[in-house]
Amino acid sequence: MNPRHNKPTSSNVDYADIPEKGNCFPAAFHLAEEHIRSCPDIEPLLRIVHAEVDCQHREDVPAHGHAYVTIEHPHLDPRFPKLATAHDSSLGREIVMPLQVYEDIGNIGEINNKHVYTYEEVLKNLLKHGHYGPWDLETSTGL
Repeated sequence: MNPRHNKPTSSNVDYADIPEKGNCFPAAFHLAEEHIRSCPDIEPLLRIVHAEVDCQHREDVPAHGHAYVTIEHPHLDPRFPKLATAHDSSLGREIVMPLQVYEDIGNIGEINNKHVYTYEEVLKNLLKHGHYGPWDLETSTGL
């Protein structure tokens, strides 16, 4: 357990308690909701992404659909590039890292199969479909 937040860490997650397809889609929604509730001004900078990932470091895990949150952090000085971070709270984790690094680890850019939603689009899809997603994502493995 993470003593600061009383949440499991990835090393002690009991995977038997996780639904067959994981919990990343509802986790991404709830994480986005939590960020917006604590700081409403962040909504225009926040996106929820549904993407096909290939965990290169785990040969036992095939490519599959995954959801995570991105937040853009614009610099006040336009000479510097914008920084975006990826936020992933699935499986009880608290992952925050530069977006490019996160997407490189999941091979997301190379696969090039992702759908990016605003919070408002997510709310509309949630009401329309009655679930957290994926809505438009079709993966190569069907997972």
